[in-house]
Amino acid sequence: MRQIRLLSLLVILRAIGLSQPFLTEVRGLDSDGVLLLRTSDPAARGAVPTPQSEQEDALLRYAVVLTNTTSHPIIAYYVHWKFTDSGGTVRHGLVKDKSFPGGNPIAPHSAKLLSLDNGIGAGAFGFSQRSQDRMDQRLRFYHEQRGIEASLELVVLDDGTAVGPDSEGWLPHFRAWMDAERDFVHTVLAENSVMSFRQRVLDAREQGFDALPKDAPKSLTRLGGLGDWERDYSRCYQLATGFFAVQVAEWIDQTGEDAAKRRLLLITGSKHYPELRRKGQ
Repeated sequence: MRQIRLLSLLVILRAIGLSQPFLTEVRGLDSDGVLLLRTSDPAARGAVPTPQSEQEDALLRYAVVLTNTTSHPIIAYYVHWKFTDSGGTVRHGLVKDKSFPGGNPIAPHSAKLLSLDNGIGAGAFGFSQRSQDRMDQRLRFYHEQRGIEASLELVVLDDGTAVGPDSEGWLPHFRAWMDAERDFVHTVLAENSVMSFRQRVLDAREQGFDALPKDAPKSLTRLGGLGDWERDYSRCYQLATGFFAVQVAEWIDQTGEDAAKRRLLLITGSKHYPELRRKGQ
């Protein structure tokens, strides 16, 4: 029975695909050298993985491929999805990433698959009943939409140049994370004595904890979770500072101040922290 239901859903989706694109509109930043392509575009082929099932193949039609044709790595970006159903109700989705802290920049002349369905095309959904039901649910949601638009709203290059309309105001968020890491690293590494290094780290940790709600657990996960969605510069900066400080404080507890300082220097010593700015400024 369930196989019949799934087959019917896929037949409907294929029929829709014959009459209109799965994504009704896709907008990149072509004039700035950063493209946003449908997964069906021949130019996107190398970035689209082989789907593990017919369901994943269908879900891939709602993903996009970000292609960097510039001479600079992309260190931050966000893509916005707009869903409009048959009744006119509008919903939104967002995929964003930054290569600080962690993460990998999108190198010049390379591409990356972006999807609201994490891990799609790589078998991450798995083959359990629960996974299959999850994919069915996502496909039904997409099927109910009258229009699905994907737009590349903001891209930050490794020289600090930011391009795109940024209609939701995420540039202060990216700037706060960049500034917080740079300032924290420079401040604590400037301390010569073991005790002053430790104290600087602990003070920065408390600064981050002070930005948490009163009933929130004081943890790396909480700081990172809130900081990852905070768009106000000052609050995001405070949360990000605490995020970095908690990690270094844990290193101090595990290996001592000297080893923690060497580890921090090893990770950040060759890092470049550009001043993020709008193109033309």
